Amino acid sequence: MNRSTLKKLDRVVGPLALKAMSLLASFFEGRHDQHTFLVGKLVGLGDTLLMLPVLNLIRRTWPDAKIIAVVTPITQPLFIGRTEVDEIICYDVLGNDKGLSGLLRLARRIRRLRAGTYVDFEHYFLGTPFLGLFAGAVNRVGLYHLTTSNRKSLFSIPVYYDDQIHVIETYYKLYCSVCKSFGVIPLSNETMN
Repeated sequence: MNRSTLKKLDRVVGPLALKAMSLLASFFEGRHDQHTFLVGKLVGLGDTLLMLPVLNLIRRTWPDAKIIAVVTPITQPLFIGRTEVDEIICYDVLGNDKGLSGLLRLARRIRRLRAGTYVDFEHYFLGTPFLGLFAGAVNRVGLYHLTTSNRKSLFSIPVYYDDQIHVIETYYKLYCSVCKSFGVIPLSNETMN
């Protein structure tokens, strides 16, 4: 499967799968550790780079939390050696993990993590909201866009992705939403480094 086929599949099957899974969301919620964070961003090398300062804020806000990043082989090098993440799960959707069997392996792996919080930095790809469900996370915070508004049905806290605002500011809004869900005052975006 190549990238263009994956994009077509996402556009055709994604909306139906999102609708079906939103009806089953409570079924997937399981025992979880509120301070285990699963973060996802599978598409967009530049946007992945811009999410790193926000991961730094999450790490500083919850220094004892376990933060696990689900990445692709293209973005994985950006996470290696970073103190913001404790574990990296590489999902090679176009290679070793392609197809239903690869997706099921990923689902089983992240389910065992018992992450209580899933933060989805993606705004376009319809497949990433499923990561939070697979994990059993009750606290699922993620982005949606006007063209992908059906994504918001799988988030407990959906955050609008506005094309008129710089990506880093949108990611900061995502962080603030995570803080709000915990009743925590967010760190200033001026402290991002």
